[in-house]
Amino acid sequence: MRVPPRVSQPAQPALSDAPTGSDDQPGPAEERPVTDAADRLKQHASELVDYAGYYLSAKWDGVTTSLRRQVWRSAIGVLTAVVGAGFLIAATVTLLGGVADGLGILFGNRPWLGRIAAGATVLCGAAIALHLGAWRARARRHEAIVSKYEARKQRQRKRYGCDVEKHRSEAVEP
Repeated sequence: MRVPPRVSQPAQPALSDAPTGSDDQPGPAEERPVTDAADRLKQHASELVDYAGYYLSAKWDGVTTSLRRQVWRSAIGVLTAVVGAGFLIAATVTLLGGVADGLGILFGNRPWLGRIAAGATVLCGAAIALHLGAWRARARRHEAIVSKYEARKQRQRKRYGCDVEKHRSEAVEP
């Protein structure tokens, strides 16, 4: 945004058009170009500050718009997950209720026994699945650690001609 020249002063000529001391301009000839340059510098600085503020404001608006969009997407994702989980829970309850009723009929028309058997079967299945999952995770982590150190020892053998295992066995033997 350009700052208009002051009303009380006439429009100022460019530096090359500056008077060289004629009678219509008050003051020494050298003072006028300096004040012109200072005024232009102030004007350019003011423009720069205004443009920088415009740029920063636009960037800030972009960041807040992006953040709002991400919040809405997250909210929709959470809502979808909750609804999906609700459907899965309802389906599971319905299925297990049917299995429990069927087992109750098989156990001589004892629905309570069918519910106990169905619940115990599901809980045991879940415990076994969790145990196997934890065991597999530990085994994978162990394999990754062993592979990491085997690769390091192989690099040591390639680089130095021996590895940490050889140095350890030499240090133990007298």
